[in-house]
Amino acid sequence: MVIHWNAAGQPDGWAPRAFAAWFGWATAAGTYLLLKVLPSIDPRRANYPGSQAPTGWSGRSPSCSCWASTRWSS
Repeated sequence: MVIHWNAAGQPDGWAPRAFAAWFGWATAAGTYLLLKVLPSIDPRRANYPGSQAPTGWSGRSPSCSCWASTRWSS
């Protein structure tokens, strides 16, 4: 199964079908687990309760507010 194409649009990378089908899922699951475990082994985890994500006027994260304002403004 082709997994990579060069600048000319010709295939130049192949992988077995099983690898190509499961690699994305495995990467997502591994990232999720890593992000769940890292805070518990962080030596500065005591600082987490005092910190909060920045929020915009709507109480959502700024990136969400910006996306919504550009998406539905006319």
